Amino acid sequence: MEEGEAASEPIYIGIMSLMDQKGEEFLIYDWRAPISSMYYDFTPGPASYGSLDGIVKGEITLKRQFIIRQSKIEGMFDTGLTIGDALLRKVLGHMASTQMKSIVATTIQKEQTNQIKLSAM
Repeated sequence: MEEGEAASEPIYIGIMSLMDQKGEEFLIYDWRAPISSMYYDFTPGPASYGSLDGIVKGEITLKRQFIIRQSKIEGMFDTGLTIGDALLRKVLGHMASTQMKSIVATTIQKEQTNQIKLSAM
């Protein structure tokens, strides 16, 4: 829930952005979008991300990961973590190369974000 808002709003993160038919609202945010860093950098609880308007503060009330294959949801689980090393190894060992690239790219993005934050200090 964003600080100052009356209600929480679900935020969906994927491999690319998807907007509503009017092009006004994000239905899915690209995993590289600033708001997505909340998912990768924080566990449930207080969280924030940098935007063009400054730091946006809020709270993550639920983190959920979906397992989607061939456009079908095959599974889902609630987590306090983002893709852990054990899960990453399992997925990398069993998934097609396109999916592997997506997972690896996500992991690399988190590391790059952390390095950028450290260098800005």
